[in-house]
Amino acid sequence: MVSGGYWKSNGNWITASSNVCLFFRHNPRLQALLGWVDLATVIPGFVKPPPHKNLQTKSWEQTSGVKAIPLFVAAVPHIGDETKFEDCLYVISQAGDIVKPGHFVIYGDLKTDVRAVGCIAQILQETGCTHSFIVLQKFSIGSQHTNLEMPTLHKDPEHTHILMKPKSMYNMTVQDQAVLHQPKA
Repeated sequence: MVSGGYWKSNGNWITASSNVCLFFRHNPRLQALLGWVDLATVIPGFVKPPPHKNLQTKSWEQTSGVKAIPLFVAAVPHIGDETKFEDCLYVISQAGDIVKPGHFVIYGDLKTDVRAVGCIAQILQETGCTHSFIVLQKFSIGSQHTNLEMPTLHKDPEHTHILMKPKSMYNMTVQDQAVLHQPKA
């Protein structure tokens, strides 16, 4: 609420005063306590590797990337037999959110405005390198749920996995569902 949101009180929509909002915006300590981060430090596409004590490497054949279809990747990566990968903890989406394996995201190409929905299966980074890939399980958007009035998601019947670069991904929110599938009026 202090960041400029609205709430309903006695039938009227109200917001925090401008002084309250300004206090919040100019108080980094309060922002940190509430989980805000400086947007200048957030880099979309940044991949967080595991700590060295938990580091386990695996060959490409041991990852779910081996069965994935390269999408939105400029060139199909050449991966040698000796190349090792590590499972990463999270990646920063275009919206600046932390997304982890198991999270649903919208992926696509900003140039062509093509977007789809997937669930992160694995976040891979080549050991000792900055080359990273996201492996997504493909989902399709179905009809609107009668009770929830929201679109339904369905696993791809062929269990298709997509291989892509981290910067082609957006965190999925309720607002995104309205863009992907117009709700009933």
